[in-house]
Amino acid sequence: MALRLSNGQKLHSPEGLEARPTTGLVRQAVMNILAAELPGCRWLDLCSGSGAMACEALLQGALWVQAVERNPKIAA
Repeated sequence: MALRLSNGQKLHSPEGLEARPTTGLVRQAVMNILAAELPGCRWLDLCSGSGAMACEALLQGALWVQAVERNPKIAA
């Protein structure tokens, strides 16, 4: 499965895994709500899954991002 980030880059996740990534609309809404806070912030993404939210936070100016996922097949 490939997810498209806000800058157009694709983020690929392993095939055959039943993951439910955050939809693009939800990611965009969260980033819009937090837009003033993101530049220079620290972002902790628990239950990260595909890591799309963490990637979006980096794209929006977060200085430090930590993505945590317990399933090694998804995190790979």
